[in-house]
Amino acid sequence: MLLFHYTSRFDGIYGYREAPLLTFPHGALGVEFFFAISGFVITWTTSRTRHVRDFFISRFSRLWPAYAVSVALTWIIVAVFGLPGREVGALRALFNLTMLQEFFGMPHVDGAYWSLYIELIFYAWTALALTFGVLNRRIALVCAGLLAAIALRATQDAFGIGIPGRALKISLAEFVPFFSIGILVFDARAARRVRWYHVALLLASIAVAGYANHRFVFSAVAALACLLIAGAAFGTMRFLVIRPFLFLGSISYSLYLVHQNIGYVVIRQALANGWTTEMAIGAATVFCVSIATLLRTLVEVPAQRAIRRWYRVRTTVAPS
Repeated sequence: MLLFHYTSRFDGIYGYREAPLLTFPHGALGVEFFFAISGFVITWTTSRTRHVRDFFISRFSRLWPAYAVSVALTWIIVAVFGLPGREVGALRALFNLTMLQEFFGMPHVDGAYWSLYIELIFYAWTALALTFGVLNRRIALVCAGLLAAIALRATQDAFGIGIPGRALKISLAEFVPFFSIGILVFDARAARRVRWYHVALLLASIAVAGYANHRFVFSAVAALACLLIAGAAFGTMRFLVIRPFLFLGSISYSLYLVHQNIGYVVIRQALANGWTTEMAIGAATVFCVSIATLLRTLVEVPAQRAIRRWYRVRTTVAPS
């Protein structure tokens, strides 16, 4: 995603005097890959969760502290240095702290946060299933989600019925196949064997990913996500467990939060000072990776531990 934003996306918005030597026009599809990973991780998390409040605290402590600091940092940097078309007023920036800005039609402090909104919708559906005690019926839930995605797309195609964007996002119709892949891989891992219906539904998810989004490339991304996540879950991708990848994985959330608009500011400033395209992209990458590392070290991890520690103490029942 970072390389996509710094090469193809930046060039499309602001333009480079000299085009980058390498571009990553399909890098935006990394979001869908992330949703597949999220399907696995969230299903794993909820498999050990008894109450909705436990799930809420788990997600809040993981996401919000680093997000809040990133919103403030991004807004300040953009306000000071400027970023045409991406400045956001102070009140709207404050509203971003709710994480619900897209639902209310307000701009994001950083455009990359749209995918976090989709993630929150997935959490809401997960919490609803947990509330009604059906979260362990993973296969039935996946079937229902895929059928709903097919029905919505078929209705649009057959009758030309436009579904409002907000309703389409809440339904997760375009993203259900990717979340489903993660859920199915976890279910197979929990069962310690891949059953026929896992294979059938994984193939269905791959097909629906392309159909629901009207682009074959989404099916290709879904297939790749299926192979990589299954490989990681069943221990066949251990050769990828090397320090650089582990480091990038550890800062991935913080880097996601700070890389786009802050990176654009760095690139614009570097170009204005006569740096080459590659030097500007390199400077933005180093700067944002450094910021993400500090954010994870000073905010993300300590805040998560503190909130969860507070919650455990709060919910501990004293002996009578």
